[in-house]
Amino acid sequence: MSVDHRFANKKLMTPGPVSLPDSVKYSLGHSECHHRTKEFEEVLARVFQNLKSVFQTQQHCYMLSSTGTGAMEAALVHCLSPGDKLLTINAGKFGERWGKIAKAYGFQCDDLDFPWGESLDLNKVEEALQKGYKALAFQACETSTGSLLPSKDLAALANQYSALSICDGITALGAVDLPMDDWGLDVVVGGSQKAFMLPTGMSFISLSQKAEAVQSSTPKYYWDLLAEKKSNLSGQTRWSTPNHFVLALDIVLDYVLNEVGLKKHLQSIIDRAEFFRSQVKLELYPQNPSPSLSCLKTPAGVASGEWVKAIADQGYVIMGGQDQLKNKVLRIGHMGAMTKEDLQNTADLINKQLS
Repeated sequence: MSVDHRFANKKLMTPGPVSLPDSVKYSLGHSECHHRTKEFEEVLARVFQNLKSVFQTQQHCYMLSSTGTGAMEAALVHCLSPGDKLLTINAGKFGERWGKIAKAYGFQCDDLDFPWGESLDLNKVEEALQKGYKALAFQACETSTGSLLPSKDLAALANQYSALSICDGITALGAVDLPMDDWGLDVVVGGSQKAFMLPTGMSFISLSQKAEAVQSSTPKYYWDLLAEKKSNLSGQTRWSTPNHFVLALDIVLDYVLNEVGLKKHLQSIIDRAEFFRSQVKLELYPQNPSPSLSCLKTPAGVASGEWVKAIADQGYVIMGGQDQLKNKVLRIGHMGAMTKEDLQNTADLINKQLS
């Protein structure tokens, strides 16, 4: 077997996937175990418990072998039955995904559109909810624009109108304060390749008591969360466990919760964002930016994709825009294994493109 060394010296400064800590790389490359053993059950129990601290919930947290989109789909098929109505907040590329999943299942779905990068008009959301919906689905952080959405306010509005609040926290969970129980969020989903500092391939989801009690009639098999919980409570997972990921996740959670502390860890993401933005000479695109990434406007007439290529040639990988923002913005993540020097170097490489 041979190794492709083209990827050996790249630094991922993207909003996900992120660069992995050395301890995670070591665990992924050197740990071997079987998922149906007593030793692994002990790790699994610890990980389930520690996930609750990241979600800031007393509820069970599920681990799924999928990308975050799989957890989004699991959330909808658990909460919605045929004929139920879903309202989605569509303020970017990933906001569109809720509606696409819902329509694939034949759920009644209305997309509430907002201009990309602009703050949400909560009065518009409330007006729409008055029509009556089973659930409101939204992003905590819209990765395509770098916007931080008002998850607490959206959850409160959903609750006011007897709708479930379903939050995509994939680019927020572990990077932005998102207290599920305190804010009354009914469903929160996450992904491994962001602030959890793992490769892509594992997703997370937690349900409030109200959401868990929903008896959806939508056909489901792999995404049957209550069947998964039954296995989890017996110390197992329902399907073959991505055990290497779980062992590495155990290391990450111990670091975030015990070595650093969640509050300090979240502050470190804010500090990274503030430092990077103080060094780079481009304007932020969103009106309400998330700490988890910076979305920067590039000068008119400049194709940001060319800058992405030039910076990648220097060993730093950043991302451009998607759809209507293609070749108009740069996106730089502040999650994962990175140093102040990495942030400075990335800012310097971007600034160099302006000269």
